[in-house]
Amino acid sequence: MELNSQYQLEFTAYDDQSVAYNSLSVEASVYWQDQEYIVKQVASAHSSGVNTIQVTAVHVAYEVSRVRQRQVKTGTLTYSVNDVLAFYLSGNKLGFTWQVIGNFDKQQITDLGNSSGKDMLSKIASTWSDAVFWPDNKNIRIYQHDAIAKNLGNRIDYLHNTSEVKLTYDSTGLVNQVKVYGKQKENTGTDSDKTEYYFTPFLVTDEQSVKQWELHPGDDLSDERFTDPNAMRASALAKMTSDPPLTIETSEQRAGEPALMEIRRLEIRPSGFATQVEIVAYKYYPLDKAKSTEVTLNNRAKTILNYKKAGSDALDKALAALKAQRKAILQAAENSQRSYDSRLAGTPVPANKKPQMAVRAAVSRDDLPLYTLKVAGDNPDFGLPKGSQFAVLTKAEGVLGLAGYISNWLTNNNQFVFNQIKNLIGTIKGDPGEPGRPGKDGNDGHDGQSAYDIAVAAGFEGTKEQWLASLKGDTGASLSAIALTVDGAGTIVGGEVTLDNGDTLPVKINQKGDKADDTTDGD
Repeated sequence: MELNSQYQLEFTAYDDQSVAYNSLSVEASVYWQDQEYIVKQVASAHSSGVNTIQVTAVHVAYEVSRVRQRQVKTGTLTYSVNDVLAFYLSGNKLGFTWQVIGNFDKQQITDLGNSSGKDMLSKIASTWSDAVFWPDNKNIRIYQHDAIAKNLGNRIDYLHNTSEVKLTYDSTGLVNQVKVYGKQKENTGTDSDKTEYYFTPFLVTDEQSVKQWELHPGDDLSDERFTDPNAMRASALAKMTSDPPLTIETSEQRAGEPALMEIRRLEIRPSGFATQVEIVAYKYYPLDKAKSTEVTLNNRAKTILNYKKAGSDALDKALAALKAQRKAILQAAENSQRSYDSRLAGTPVPANKKPQMAVRAAVSRDDLPLYTLKVAGDNPDFGLPKGSQFAVLTKAEGVLGLAGYISNWLTNNNQFVFNQIKNLIGTIKGDPGEPGRPGKDGNDGHDGQSAYDIAVAAGFEGTKEQWLASLKGDTGASLSAIALTVDGAGTIVGGEVTLDNGDTLPVKINQKGDKADDTTDGD
């Protein structure tokens, strides 16, 4: 089915020796869904012992082409749609009737007649652009567009109920400017070669189309119906193809026959395209459930505008992505240049100095300088001018092989190292002495005063917190370095601790102390 041009059936019949099969011939009638079709083509085929007939049958309404109106209404006259139908079909002997549904304006037609019923339909479609031919058997029905276009709530959703949507945008026939000629005046003078018109021929231009697509001139347009230049202008603008037509084709997986001129919502989410469309043609396969229904949708102005907007939005997104990509490339190039300009050159610490450096770093800090570096170019990130030298510090536990120089007790801060050494020194004890004689029980003590009370009694003035603060001594010397002696079995057997004030503290491992003195009786 195609709007105003085609309404037919096609099918293949298999030879079952029935009367129906043998009745399939040209001009035979076939009925489907209460509509009559006239067989126009049959193609017999014989293959592998199977006989078939391929049949093409056209809706009976197109038999109106057999109606012929030989009379002519001379001149340019004003007609309604009903006037045209009545002029051709009144009194026909083929049983055709007519019906006009909706409201149409009257239009001018020149020299109507001397043509067939099919020409009548073409004349109506070309004169009234909003006319829709949708027959009911031999009842020739002409609908005004808005009287037949209905929104039934159905939609076409790409990747939901259709897997394919094809949009064809074609500017081949684009025309936005023509020169128009109206009705000629009858020549009443002596100069028979001179042609005069009711108005001077002029150019009609669709300015909006020219602004959008640039100028696309078309062939001259002549129409003897018009003596008014304004009416001629309006007619020319209506006939121009001032926007490239948009054809939308899709296949849908849904049951039921589509309805001609049904309004549906078309949505292609990946492209951001959504609009209202009308079904202007379809191919429906009611007896073959494996085949999807093929639908052709209209190219209304609003549909084209939505298509343009979706394309414009897609272009904007692509340009934005390209701009972001270009920015990223420039940033990467700038970063690369800065990295090259700020590159560092280093000299590794000799291997024979690493053990000493590792031990020294273990005590002095948790970072380990292993490389002396030189700045090859100004490095603003580190605030280093070209040519300056510096040492890179790294965490002790992050240096491969460091465990070979110091034991696992080395940690991330000096306080922890100090605590380890203190604990180590605390393990140095002598052998226990001989037990002393038990002492006698002492006298009961008296309730004493707190140290703070004694201090106040001795003349101290201030709060307890101030008194406690006054008891603090000066800060002692900090731990500067430690040198440990390790035997072949990896056991620490001795060493020396050096403080910042220069004092040294020997570390002795597993040595016995002097024998303790005998205890005496207590008081």
